[in-house]
This record gives sequence, structure tokens and C-alpha cells, in this order.
Amino acid sequence: MNLVKVIYGLILLPMSLNATPLSSAVANCPIGQFCKVNMSNLTPSIIDATNQTIITGYASKAAWDNVNSRFYFVGGGHLTCVKFVTYDDASDKWTSVVPPWAPCPNPGNFFYHSYQHNTFDPVSQRLYVRRFYGGFADVYDVGTQSWSVTASQAEVTVQVSGGLEYFPDIDKVVHFGIENSTFGALWAYEKNNNSWSQIGVSNSYATGSYDNFAVYSTKHHFLMFGGGGSSNIFKVDALGIVSPLTSAPLVINDATPNGTITTADPVSGNLLVIDASGTIHELNLSSSAKGDWGVLSVKAPFVNATSGGGVYGVVAAQMANYGVIGFLVCGGLAYCSGNSSPQFYIYKHKQGTGVPIPVDLPPAAPKNLVVN
Repeated sequence: MNLVKVIYGLILLPMSLNATPLSSAVANCPIGQFCKVNMSNLTPSIIDATNQTIITGYASKAAWDNVNSRFYFVGGGHLTCVKFVTYDDASDKWTSVVPPWAPCPNPGNFFYHSYQHNTFDPVSQRLYVRRFYGGFADVYDVGTQSWSVTASQAEVTVQVSGGLEYFPDIDKVVHFGIENSTFGALWAYEKNNNSWSQIGVSNSYATGSYDNFAVYSTKHHFLMFGGGGSSNIFKVDALGIVSPLTSAPLVINDATPNGTITTADPVSGNLLVIDASGTIHELNLSSSAKGDWGVLSVKAPFVNATSGGGVYGVVAAQMANYGVIGFLVCGGLAYCSGNSSPQFYIYKHKQGTGVPIPVDLPPAAPKNLVVN
């Protein structure tokens, strides 16, 4: 039996017979609402990067393990320390450590803003985090509790930021980032032979040159990508076919002050973009082939309007086994600095849990397909 099928089938089963703060919050949170989760040791030290900075700055995405119900995030302050943060649902415990490859205190030349670079592969039980301005990813193996790096690919190095996402239907980690000043490119990491291969074609996907995103739609089984200071959005399916989606009604520039958070609802599979005012824009992917945009009646309660930073310092993760999106919120004022405790919220867009991938994986994705 295919291992990918087994693991993704498990996400429809309860994680534990015992209630946890997270499972209780999910059970009691009304549909269409944000709910705060009271966790035991979510203290300022968890996200502190020293020198009045936080690790969630210049980041908008975290990772979630649906099999073991764990939250992962790696990020760093502005030329300050890098932290590897985990949350274990069963024990209700946060941990925060400096990875062995990250200098702390920082010598002043080691950047590690993580933008949309965190993603989790549940098949191999590995966290992937694309290195800031690097053509490779740092990899944490849960089983061995050890770090390694992927092979490097020059085209992944073109910009400091991009979108990294695990694509379960092809069992690969995919990166989208700018290819040159006008177009972006998709590259997939081949974990079996430690190499990268291009999906789609070059010089075809017009997006902005900074702060791109890549998120997976559980229901529709494709990867959505784009943004980067533009409103252009595309999708790629398991066969490697790329096609445009309806352009967003706003500029998508994740992880910047007064920017956006781009994620997806794990139940409906719809794309959600939270802007600097807390307004949530939804791309309904079931209404038409390219999707239709609308605005939700609920607003994100954690928008930091006092500092003018909007959703800056907040990272989101799809939590498909619970059917919600989780948000690690920085807390504090003035671009989330200070000593206020971080908080964790969930948003329940629809009732249900994430959809498993197809029983049989599709054939290997062909290369050099033309955009529709």
C-alpha cells in the first residue's frame, strides 16, 4: 500500500482520545470564527530573537504535521538569533532552541527571515525550510532529530524570499520564486536523489519579484502560487500543468509590514488572503474554473493596527486533521517587539477535516508543458 496514501488517510482519524487545549478549542470554536487557544508555556522567550526582535518577523507561514499533530517553525530576527520552535499537541508543550547551524549571538551577517519557507513532508517526517537567499533548504528529520541540507539549485537562489510547499500528490517539496525581474519559476525537490527539477516552463508566470507564496489546496489537489507584490495567481496540478486563477482584488506581498498572509482553508481548499486591516479575501475555487473572489464578514482579531504593521509577525499553518488554520501571533506593540506574550489562534472556516490525496498517485509530472 502506498505510504503517501496511508499517511494522508490517517488525517481523518482523531489524533487522541484525550482532549487537549487545541482539540477542545477546535471542538468549541464556531464555524466562521477565530478562537484563541490557551496553551501552557507560550511565553515571550519562545519567539524572542534577542535585541528586541522576534523570529516571526518577515515571515507568514509555519508548518504542521497532521500525523503527529505538531507545529513547526524556523525563523530569525533582523540580523539576530535564529530559533527552531515546536509545539506538541499531546503534551501541550512549546519548545524553542537555536539550531546547531545557526550562530547566536549573530555576528551581524547571518540573515534568516523565513517568509513562506517552512513546510512539512509527513511521508519522510521532515521539516524543510528554504534558506534566506539560498538555493537549498535546511532539513530537520523528526525521527533522528538531526539537521541536514538539500542540494543547491541556482534558480532557487535568485531572490531572498519565495514560497516553499509540500505537494502530497507528487510527494515532493515545491518552490516558487522569481526567475528574473518579470517571471517566476517552479522547482521541485527530488528527495530520492537529492536534486531539483523544473516544473512547467521558463519566462511564463508573471508575478512580483519579492514575497511570493505557495500553498496547497487539500480539496482541489493543486498547488497555488504567485503574489510577490502583484495580484497574479496560478495553480499547478499533479501532472505539472500550470494555469492562471482569477487575479486577487489586492496586492499580495506576504511577510512584509502592512503586507498580507496567504494561506488556504484545509476543508474547502479555498485560498484565503488576510490584508493589513484584518480583512479576509477568499478565492472560492468551487464556483468557477478560475475561482471567484469575495470578502468574509469576520476579520482577523490579531491585526496589530497600533504599530501600523498590520499582520506583520504572524505565521499561519493549515491544520488539516483539525480542519482549521492555526496562527502564531507575535504579541506586543511597535512591530511586535517588547515583552508581550505571543498568542495562538485558530480559524474554523468550514466544518470538517482535510481531504486525503487520491488512492493512486498520478504518473510522474511531465516537464516543459505550456501554460493554458
